[in-house]
Amino acid sequence: MAVDLDLEQFFNRVNHGLLMGRLAKRIAGRRVPQLIRRHLEAGVMAGGLVSPRREGAPEGRPISPLL
Repeated sequence: MAVDLDLEQFFNRVNHGLLMGRLAKRIAGRRVPQLIRRHLEAGVMAGGLVSPRREGAPEGRPISPLL
């Protein structure tokens, strides 16, 4: 049996609240989750303007596999 699925745009739609809830169950303390939330909410620069990120997880960064 084989499963074929397309993960295109998956990381662009990650819900921050759900992700942080799951991480809170696995990570003791508050400092690391705070840093992860700041990383997730860091703005995106497009055309010289920074816009806030409300959903999605950045790809290609060292923390990406953890998320």
